[in-house]
Amino acid sequence: MKKLLLSLPCSAVLALSFYLTACSGPSPEEQVREPYSLHLERVEAREAHCDADSCSYAIFNLPELRGGDTKVCMAINDDLSAMLREHISARLPDPAFKGSLEEMAEAFVEGYELFTMEFPDMNTQWFFEIRGDNSRLYEEHFLLHVEVSEFMGGAHPNYYAIVENYKLSNGQIISAEEVLNADSLYDRAERAFRQKFGLAAGDDLNAAGFMFPEGRFVVAENIALRTDSITLIYNPYEIAPWSMGSIELSLAVDGLERE
Repeated sequence: MKKLLLSLPCSAVLALSFYLTACSGPSPEEQVREPYSLHLERVEAREAHCDADSCSYAIFNLPELRGGDTKVCMAINDDLSAMLREHISARLPDPAFKGSLEEMAEAFVEGYELFTMEFPDMNTQWFFEIRGDNSRLYEEHFLLHVEVSEFMGGAHPNYYAIVENYKLSNGQIISAEEVLNADSLYDRAERAFRQKFGLAAGDDLNAAGFMFPEGRFVVAENIALRTDSITLIYNPYEIAPWSMGSIELSLAVDGLERE
């Protein structure tokens, strides 16, 4: 078991919630509030006594918000913690497991070891990675962009993105519709999609190999809000087969009608 801290946490103790002690806010007497900052917390567990190139492993490299308004910081971090822990626990032998991040990483590797004890002929290595390197902190909002990749047997690995946008003023999640005109977003996104894949306005989307419900274009569930653009991220199987991978569309904010 190996744990590497990319930066020293506000508290040296990582308790039930790895975010709970991350927020550091000013006392009521302080006049100047510490600015928000973004850090990454890395936890890693690997199978013991195996070839380094073929070990089962779990790596969690997770974003952590600090500073700013203490209540807002804690609200955002608690939401991230609950959401990401849900994704992790679903891959553990006991989905109700409530341990620390280190313990959860170790439990994933132990799950592989238990599996191979029961099925010794199924010795393909497992891996589970959650990386938050693409998360960004902007002046007015925090963009959570986490990439998940995993393999626990099967025809191929799975990978997908988790994206949320949080207001730094109150910690609430921002929907794209709050920032951008929904009709304009839909029209611009469909045009950009058709242009990306060389499809004319009247071309059948599903006949071109996609899997849109009833053949109608849909806006991606994961939308990353930036300062001057938005990125729509379609995960594998969302609108296309796994072989096409994830699909991203970038649209300039200036070209969209704001509400």
